[in-house]
Amino acid sequence: MAPKRQWLPIALFAWITILAACTTQRPVHHATLYRDDFGVPHIYAETIAAGMYAHGYAQAEDRLEQVLKHYRWAEGTLAEVFGKTYLESDYRARVWRHADISRSRYQELSEQTRTILEAFVAGIKAYMKEHPEKVPGWAPEIQPWHPVALARAFIWPWPEGQARDDLNRKKPGRKKDKRGSNQWALAGSKTASGKPILLIDPHLSWESSGKWTEVRFHAENLHMAGMVIPGLPLIALGHNRKLAWAATTGGPDCGDIYAIETDPANPLRYRYDNEWRSMRVDSFLIRYKEDGRIRKIVKRVERSHHGPIVRREGRIAYAMAIPYEHEVHLVDTMLDICLAESVQEFQKALSSRQFLPQNMMAADVHGNIYYQRTGRVPIRPQGYDFRYPVPGNTSKTEWLGLHPTSDLVQILNPPAGYMQNCNISPGTMIHEGAPEADAYPAYIFNDRPGRSNPRGRRAIALLKDATAVDIQKAMRIAFDTTLDGTDIVPWQQALKSAYEAADTARFADLKKAVRLIVDWNREVSKENRAAALYFAWREQLRQQGNVRLQEIRLSDGRLRPAQRRAMLSALRQAVAQMQQTYGRIDIPWGTIMRHRRGDKDLPLAGTGSTLRSIWGKKLKDGTITATGGQSCPMLVHLTQPIESYSVLPYGISDDPASPHYFDQMGLFSNMQMKPTYFNRKELYGHITDQKEFRLPQDR
Repeated sequence: MAPKRQWLPIALFAWITILAACTTQRPVHHATLYRDDFGVPHIYAETIAAGMYAHGYAQAEDRLEQVLKHYRWAEGTLAEVFGKTYLESDYRARVWRHADISRSRYQELSEQTRTILEAFVAGIKAYMKEHPEKVPGWAPEIQPWHPVALARAFIWPWPEGQARDDLNRKKPGRKKDKRGSNQWALAGSKTASGKPILLIDPHLSWESSGKWTEVRFHAENLHMAGMVIPGLPLIALGHNRKLAWAATTGGPDCGDIYAIETDPANPLRYRYDNEWRSMRVDSFLIRYKEDGRIRKIVKRVERSHHGPIVRREGRIAYAMAIPYEHEVHLVDTMLDICLAESVQEFQKALSSRQFLPQNMMAADVHGNIYYQRTGRVPIRPQGYDFRYPVPGNTSKTEWLGLHPTSDLVQILNPPAGYMQNCNISPGTMIHEGAPEADAYPAYIFNDRPGRSNPRGRRAIALLKDATAVDIQKAMRIAFDTTLDGTDIVPWQQALKSAYEAADTARFADLKKAVRLIVDWNREVSKENRAAALYFAWREQLRQQGNVRLQEIRLSDGRLRPAQRRAMLSALRQAVAQMQQTYGRIDIPWGTIMRHRRGDKDLPLAGTGSTLRSIWGKKLKDGTITATGGQSCPMLVHLTQPIESYSVLPYGISDDPASPHYFDQMGLFSNMQMKPTYFNRKELYGHITDQKEFRLPQDR
């Protein structure tokens, strides 16, 4: 009997232990990270949080150093790692307090956004813990607020640039923006399927902040495919199951400069409504690396109630006012856009007024195409020209609130059946029926009504008569390499006129060169043999500066003898330069414009003014290494289910040892896109890797 009495408590204890384990074991949620043929991550998860954990892990696997560098950029701590060339960047990040504001206001974000950020950062940290050999010694201790600060840092050049233009503007007129992009939308009336097609095509540097990554994500009600700023959890450009969206540089005026009068006895006091106010002075220590040592410098910024002082001239201090200064909700807005199922819901998401000044374009599966010239726009009092510094010593110039997005320039389903904005005025987006400048305050329209550019004019030429467009036709438009003739044909005609009127014997050596340029079809394809000579000739003319296009147009091509001689002299110099550099004047453009990474070296078509936009750095051997332009072109066909295609200039990975370091270069060079495999059944047969995550339910 003794053994029986011993067995009962032991058995009872065992059952209690098992029962306790069963009741206290935390349930888990699953996430699966697939990789397709090009290594692009496809995430399928039971919950958004589990999926975001996998997404953070995938981004770290592909672009860890870029993610960490982006977070240091937002903190203002790049110089201590990468040297004093980053001092100005660090200073500006500290002036605008991206890290401080994001940290202190983090709890104001929506609960769902905070869950996403925390899971995403946890995924990055998990990869770093598993792969310590991949973690640079300068890695910051990342926190969930870091992506919020990064979102601020990324958008800041746009409104800050607008305000700085006001400070530096010497005469009326909008200063040309160096950033560029393309976007267009076709209504179903112009497509073969009867459903809209949207082009997403930002043009940025392929280095640093302009080097996009991409993801396909499916969890609960969040389904997204598109382009991601490394270090952020949500796509900035792309589509979900029912909506696609694009953005190009432009937009309403979202930054101002106030000129304030300071006290001659105390430059830290300024006059405001007949009283003296004190400026606040912030000091901060910036570390920077120089000669292998860490050095320190104390910087300071003076602040008025308008914003930080960015320049002083005698007793006048200039304060920069940006309505985004204290905002942190851009990530909330990005989530709202990713969840939107129609252009109406897209409009609602933009009404938060967190998005940077941009031309936003969207299309949905319901057949709508939509445009909004969006931004966080102050209501300016009348009677002042806010294109220039305005008096900051009076409350009469204070902003009167913010414009609702209903006040902004927008277009819904234009009768023309298409619209485009390749960094041009809203007034030239469509060949007819474009928005009228007179219908809006000047700082909302914020452009000359008739302003366009070669890309915008070429887009209209291709889109206005387009019919039965399918994806292949859309791709040809997206990668079009023909220059608009508005500024080129007059030069060709003038050169022909100059040569025909010249002394035949004296300029006989230029016959072939003249014929190449005059007969050039304006193509900048890889094979074209006239584009390089034309550009070399125009560069010589630019340096001489004695023949201008406006003069040619006004004279209807009838040039003065001195102008004719100048044009032919410039051509002779261009020919000599081409012969010396390349050994010929009819060299194919793709021999000059090169796409390089690692040991890959491929030809490229296009230039900065073609729809297939490419620019780069010219080397001593005469070749150009492309460094920017089309940074992540994507086409979205708004069928059900959605069909989409994309390409990156290099590849998804920054690891030179990865097969995905440059595996998209061939597609990019040949002006092709890959399928996104957004729908799960499309992915089958293209899975090259798979990783499972089992996460606690509260993740």
